[in-house]
Amino acid sequence: GNSMSTIEVNALDKESGSTLTLGGSGTAVTLHASATSSGFVTDGGVTVAKLSTSGTEANNVKKRVAKAWVNFSGTGTPAIQEDFNFTSITDNGTGDYTLSFTANMSSANYVAVGAVCASSRGVVSITAIAAGTVQVSTREGHTGTATDYGETSVLVFGDLA
Repeated sequence: GNSMSTIEVNALDKESGSTLTLGGSGTAVTLHASATSSGFVTDGGVTVAKLSTSGTEANNVKKRVAKAWVNFSGTGTPAIQEDFNFTSITDNGTGDYTLSFTANMSSANYVAVGAVCASSRGVVSITAIAAGTVQVSTREGHTGTATDYGETSVLVFGDLA
């Protein structure tokens, strides 16, 4: 038959580079009620669901993480250089772009901010917000002249649909 073993220890220390495994596949490992855990997530599966254990929306991690961000080049044919949750960029004219989300926001009630990189006078304005897109304009701050920059970034916070 199956036998169960019990090991009682005050502390477990593992050597650098070694692995400590408790339980097997499908086995639940529980800590005593007075025990504390200071471990790290090791399965690579950090998800919002794992981080969001708060019962109150004000303390929920979902509210505190960016839902979309993009770094794009506006010179020549505009192109997304790096992004999270943006699918395309449309050139509406000099210094005027529409960015489309991969997964839409729940409404137009979100926050978008932007910055021009490598320009001390470049300004990004959020000119229109919709659930599926955000429109931005870039210009020289001291003259107001619409300008295409080589590197512009936009960051979005809010609720996804």
